[in-house]
Amino acid sequence: MKYTQSPYTKQVLKHSQHPKNWGMLKDANGTATSVDQVCFDQTTIYVKIKDDKINDIRFVTGGCPASVASSSVLSVMVKGKPITKALNITQKDIMKELKALPEYKLHCANLPIKALKEAIEDYKKKSKTK
Repeated sequence: MKYTQSPYTKQVLKHSQHPKNWGMLKDANGTATSVDQVCFDQTTIYVKIKDDKINDIRFVTGGCPASVASSSVLSVMVKGKPITKALNITQKDIMKELKALPEYKLHCANLPIKALKEAIEDYKKKSKTK
């Protein structure tokens, strides 16, 4: 049997095999699910926001290692940060942390970003109705 080298960096493999902030967040005050239209991977982001700061974040991703790793890295990047900073995270920021993704997997870095933005919007809608 011939083995080929993984298309993923060590950082991608680390975050996909041992993701940070994995799981549901029972007391989340913002939640959103995003489905990638290219590969149909799915990410649900749960946030606990207080005083416009992301105090806690969790995620559940069903998909490839690139999607799981992107979600894990994003959760680490925004935990404890103001929502204004979290909303400015880009695909490039995630790529920098992961030390690259194969070109055909770049869309995976956008999946958790979209879910996070929608979870923050969910929080804003809920907090206005209180």
